[in-house]
This record gives sequence, structure tokens and C-alpha cells, in this order.
Amino acid sequence: MQELMDFQGIDVTGHYMEKISITDKDIEEMKSLKPGEIIEKEGYTLECNGSVGYSYGVRLQLGYNFEISSVKDIDYIVYDYESLHEVGNMTTFINILDSGEFNMPAIFKSVSDKLGVDKAIIGSGNIKDAYHFDSIEVEEAFNIVGFFPNATKIVVGGSMNKYVGHLVAPKAHVEINSGDYNGTMIANSIKSSAEGHMWPFNVKSLLGFRKTVNGSIPNENEVFKFKIENISKPETAENIPIQYAENTINGLVTFDLSGLTKRGEYIFKISEEYTNTQYIKNDNVYYARFNVLPSTSTVGGVNMSAKLEGFYEDEKCTIKHDMNGSNVLYNNFRDLKVQKKWIDTEGNELDKQYWKPVSVEIHRKAVKDEAFQPTEDTVVDNVDINELKNNTLVEKVTLSEDNDWKQTLIGNQYFSSKILEEDGKIVKYDFSYYAKEVDVPSNATVSYENNDGIIIGCIIVKNQVDSVDLTIQKKSSTGNNDYLSGAEFKLYKSSDLNAPLKFTLNNGYYVFNVNGDKETLLTDGSETGKDSVGLLKLKDLPFGDYVIQETKHPEGFVINSQFIFIHVDSKGSYYQLMGDEKVPNETMEKVNINHTSTESSIKLEFAVENTPNIEVPETGGTPNDIYKKIGLLLTCLGAIMLTVYEVKFNKNRKKIGF
Repeated sequence: MQELMDFQGIDVTGHYMEKISITDKDIEEMKSLKPGEIIEKEGYTLECNGSVGYSYGVRLQLGYNFEISSVKDIDYIVYDYESLHEVGNMTTFINILDSGEFNMPAIFKSVSDKLGVDKAIIGSGNIKDAYHFDSIEVEEAFNIVGFFPNATKIVVGGSMNKYVGHLVAPKAHVEINSGDYNGTMIANSIKSSAEGHMWPFNVKSLLGFRKTVNGSIPNENEVFKFKIENISKPETAENIPIQYAENTINGLVTFDLSGLTKRGEYIFKISEEYTNTQYIKNDNVYYARFNVLPSTSTVGGVNMSAKLEGFYEDEKCTIKHDMNGSNVLYNNFRDLKVQKKWIDTEGNELDKQYWKPVSVEIHRKAVKDEAFQPTEDTVVDNVDINELKNNTLVEKVTLSEDNDWKQTLIGNQYFSSKILEEDGKIVKYDFSYYAKEVDVPSNATVSYENNDGIIIGCIIVKNQVDSVDLTIQKKSSTGNNDYLSGAEFKLYKSSDLNAPLKFTLNNGYYVFNVNGDKETLLTDGSETGKDSVGLLKLKDLPFGDYVIQETKHPEGFVINSQFIFIHVDSKGSYYQLMGDEKVPNETMEKVNINHTSTESSIKLEFAVENTPNIEVPETGGTPNDIYKKIGLLLTCLGAIMLTVYEVKFNKNRKKIGF
């Protein structure tokens, strides 16, 4: 009995039952009312009729599991419904916690129908009419059960004070003095002089679960279709046809399994067959296992012994699916994504080698649905709207090559709506989501597409790279890798060679700045530091075309090309040596500039060579003294060698006899 008293979930008719407590505080509020006044609360209404014998009452909307702390100050209870369909298809539990002996309040109903037409309460003020139950046999099922776990004696007195519903009071002596009762009774003992009408309880065998979208109940346009197929049954059981079912507006999905009439085990396969196109399909397959035990007790010919053992993740039903204390079996996430793109100033995508991982915060915003009207079937979410409003950050995601620069935003934190209680009213809030990039690179600007707050679609986060870092190396044309110090440069836009660009110094770089104070750019390290000797290091240079002029060469070298044309972009940067020309032409070779990339910038780098200045000896004019001396010395040496040769030659002739 305790399990039933605590029950919250889908009942045997497929309706979701929510547990509601009516406390001593509520009873005190009721007793403070004046005739004609009411207090409406979720699932029930407290009222003061003021008439003799029926002063204070409670109207209970069918379909809930009520727990009432005490009925000793309640004169009447009204079963609040609109049609007989609700009476037989919306299970209602009423747990009355009074202990000891007490009189049962009178039980009425909210409408005039075949169960009774006579008025019991004439409405006044804000109180509506209520009607008596007649003493008749009915064919309709009656799914209202009263549990009395602590009572020792329950007195139902007077012809007008009938007990209507099924009664379970295992410790109590139930005394019905006159009139009649409608329903079945389980008690310690029963003394009755009344007529009993055994109204049936609807035990249609249904398999039910709840379906959510982004953790919230679906709205009327969010319909999904499910399939259930029997894959195992007892040998003697008849074939069970495949069934399809769609969720209701509250996310309920039910299948009629009344055919489980043979003893043994039944296993059913459950799958999602149709997904609303706004959502990502849930491909999970689950298995429901039933155990049917023999029973001779039937109502309307329906076997009551089929017991759902649980939902499982494997066909053999060895891995039980953890539903985390809820009845939600399927949840679909909206097709919501965030994507990253890197572009240049022309809007063209950068080569992927220059894309860098970024962090993006996902935030939610809440908007109240002013047109929302709750119904008796409305399920209220247990959330704090102030927390959702004040804490808008949902999560932080990283967009990188690892996830192909795109992230699907899924999880129960991405809900589309919540129904909650605010200032004593049931209201609905709709939620949408937007992105915010954090730590945007210094050389880029961020923009967004589809970022006004969406629940379906793709948010595009763009980084436009506006500039690059350019390093020019001064080297010798002889192939020596040592950097040359002492060169000076000026940089111009190619469209204006009369106005050198300006820079400021920052951490060893010449940083482009239209208001800077540096026009002459040095490579001797005097301004940019010893690590920059022989290097011209420019930072945050916008994409475009430039001309750099070497205005001073390193000592001992000559300028190879006074002017160099430089084209800078995100893909195909190059330079052209122009000599003394200031404008490039087709005959000048385009040399690609090396691209490298860091976490914060694109870096370009190339070398500008200078030729050593070698002095050539003079070849015209009057020789200087050293050359005169060398010439005279060589002349004298030649004369001496000739004289020695002639003397030796004459001596040899005499010896031979010539």
C-alpha cells in the first residue's frame, strides 16, 4: 500500500499522476475563508460554502495522487471532473492520514451526469455547484481509490453522506450506517446496513512511458511516433501485432498490451520511428519485459497479473535502463549547433592551417509566454525561474579541428520551455540560446550569424583576421646566415608613396598605428632590443599592398633593391624586388612569403639581401709609390738574372770548343 500511496508516474490507463500534499497549513487557510470564498491551488481548491453541515470543502481534480493530512475539519469532498471519461481513465488516489476514529466527509461530484443529477451544493460567490452520487449500478469504471493507512475506525453516516470510490483501510473497522456505497472495500472489518454497488476499476493493461524534448514536455506541434514489437512470448501465447503510438501533448506514450493472457515472460522492443524534423533522431532501442503470473481474479475478462519488470538496454534484458527515478524513456534534443569560421577582410575563408581553437560561451534567455493557459493535465516543472534568469551561462564549448569546428548543443540543460509556479500562478517560459566568444584574438574581430536567440539551427561565430605580423631579415648575398645590422627602412601604402606609415614601439615590435611616432624603422636593435638586431619586426599590419624602401644600408654593403613591393593577405602573400622602380610590373618575379601561425596571429617572414661593398684597385693615372718600387725591384731582378745567364753560357761554349 505504501508504494501506491507514494506513487508518481504513469497509471494503468496511461495518465501521468503527480503527488500533491494538502497539509495542516492548507486546512487552516480553508478555515479562514468566508462564505463564497475559495483558494485555488494546483490540483485542488479550498472553499467555504457556509451552509449548515457543509461549510468547508475541498475540490479535488481527478488524476492526482493526493495526500491529505486530516479530514476532521473538512465537511465535504468534491470529485472535480468534466466527463465520465475522466472518471474511468484518470486514476486518482486520496491518502487520508488521520489516525484513530473519524467521520468520513460527504462526497459529491462537480457535474450532473448519469451518476447523479441532484444538487448537493448550490454555488454562491466563487463556489460552483456540486451534485450527489445516485445509488445505481454503472458500467463505467471508477478509478478513484482512498487509502487510510492509520485509521482504526471510519464512520460513513447519513443517506446523503455516501462513500464513493474504492477503499483500502487494512487496520480500520468501517461502519456504514445507512444509504449506500459505490466501489469495492478492503478493511479489517466492515459493518454495513447500506446497499453496495461494486463499481469496477479500469485495469486495462497499458505500457506507458514519457517522452521529453530537451528535458521538457513537448508542445502541441512536437509529435513523435513510436513502435513496439513483441520479440519473445510463451509458446502458447497468440501472436501480438506490432503497434504504433504518438505522444500526447504532455509527452505520454501508451501501448495497449491487454493480450498478455498466458503465463510466462514477454519481451517487447521499443523504438522511435518518426522524429520531428526540428530534432535529432533518438536511435536508442529499449526492451520492456513483462512477467505474467497465473491469476483467477479478473475484471471484465482482463488478466490482471501482467507485471512490468522494467526497461532494458539489451535484447536479453540483462542490462536494466536507469531512468533516474523518472518515467522518461525517450528524450530528443533539438538540432541546435554552434559553428566556427575564420575569414579575411574580404569575407573569404582562411586556409584551415590558420584556424585556431576558440572558446565560446553558450547563454540562455527566458521569455514569458503570456498566452499560456494551464489545464488540469498541465505538469509543473520543479525549477527556479529566478535561477534561470540570473544564471544565463549554460556551458563553455571549445571549437577546434577535433570537432570539425562545430558543436551540437545537447543535454537536458538545453530546454525549450518550462512550466512552473510563479507568484502563486502556473506560468510558462520559453527559452532560446545565443553564443559569446571569449578571449577573441587581438588581430581579429568577432561577428555572429543567427545569434539573436534560437532553439533550432546553427549559430555561426566568425573571426575576421584583420592583420598579420611581418618580419624582414637582413642578410648578405654571400650566403652567410648572420643577420646584418644597421639598415633603415620606411614603409608606404602602395597607393601613397609620399606618406610613410607610422608605428609605435611595443615589446620589441613596430606596431602599426596611424597615430604612431615612428616612421624610420631600424634594424640595429637600438629601439627593438638586442634580440631584434638585423630584423625588422612589424606587428598588426593590415592586409593590403605596400612598398618598403631601404633608406640606409648596413655598413660595408650596398643596396640591392631600394624598393620592394609587398602584397599581404591571409593566403598568398608575396614580394617583388623593384630596384629603383616604385611600381611593380609583370617582368618582376613574385616571390611567395612564408606563412606561419601562432595562437594569436598570422606571421609572414622573408629575407632582404645586401651585397658586400668590395674595393677594386685603380687602373689609370699616376702609379703610387709602392707600385713604383715593386716595378723597379722586378726590373733589377730581371737584369741580374739575365747577366748571370749570359756569363754561364759563354763559359760553357769555351769548354765545348765552339
